[in-house]
Amino acid sequence: MKLLMQALLFFTLLNSGLLMAQESEPSLDLKRLWLPKSYSQYWANLRQVAEYQLAQERCAEVIRAELDRGQSSVEAPIFAVICRDANRRTFVEKFDGVSLVSLTPLVAEAADEAIEDVAATDLQPVIYQRCRELWRADVAQMQALAWLDDIESTAVTEQAEIETDNNPETTTTVTQFTFVRRFNATDAAGNLLKYLASCTGSSLESTRTELIIRRE
Repeated sequence: MKLLMQALLFFTLLNSGLLMAQESEPSLDLKRLWLPKSYSQYWANLRQVAEYQLAQERCAEVIRAELDRGQSSVEAPIFAVICRDANRRTFVEKFDGVSLVSLTPLVAEAADEAIEDVAATDLQPVIYQRCRELWRADVAQMQALAWLDDIESTAVTEQAEIETDNNPETTTTVTQFTFVRRFNATDAAGNLLKYLASCTGSSLESTRTELIIRRE
């Protein structure tokens, strides 16, 4: 009887220890994963790379895991996993959506000031990094390009809270960032052209850019 009681106590303590270990591990919030319907066959792959990142020591929290639509095709998807580390810095690592191999990571450092516990704040420098990628493609053919604003600064021009859709049962509120930077360039005849580079987005997938003639 005494041996039976000791065995029961041992298994109780063992199970308690396992439960405490499981509770201490961060869990993945599936609501932070996104794929368009045309890529739904890759959902398990996206979840796998997100869980892989969360298991890494550097990634304390997965803020967002989604398709990088600008670099993807249905045959060759690219996933972007946005993480926050223990120092509340954000970074993005991209993965081949088929082989699940990590690609060259893009690091997006947050501002030096203390960061509040808000995922949208963490996304600001990440979205701005995406803006710069798109702007580089936008101005690739321009001559004598000169940025008039600090292109390295992640400062936001406008920030707004928007709803994702018009259905009250499914809509969620996200933070939309708008960045505007001034630059000059010349046309083929050497004439000076003045532009505004505008970029708006609430996620990597939704980020869009536009070049506007500047009147001043």
